[in-house]
Amino acid sequence: MRRFAVVLSILEGLFMFIDGTHALIAGSYFAPGGEIGPWVAVVSAAGIAPFSIGMKIAFIVLGLAYILSAFTFALYMRRGSFYLSAVAVLTLWYLPLGTILSLIVLTSIAVSRRRRSELPGRD
Repeated sequence: MRRFAVVLSILEGLFMFIDGTHALIAGSYFAPGGEIGPWVAVVSAAGIAPFSIGMKIAFIVLGLAYILSAFTFALYMRRGSFYLSAVAVLTLWYLPLGTILSLIVLTSIAVSRRRRSELPGRD
């Protein structure tokens, strides 16, 4: 489950980073079918302009955070699961795919932590 969480995290992080970078350069996010995802309504309801420079930079930063925290988790670094969980929670607003992937990552982290605690010799 650990590897699964790492791969999903890196994929989501790469997409967010590339999408944010593309939006910053080209002015628009990737829009399959010409329509931006429902995440726009979520951030708008929170008072954040979806096409603002700040939001585009947030995409880039969250994408990089997802990738870096995935590596800390993959390398069993101290607090790796905490960092990856925090980034996954921070990206739950990214409907629909980001939310689904973040929930899967959170579940995978919980399962891998539970399995690790059940290893012999661990009290």
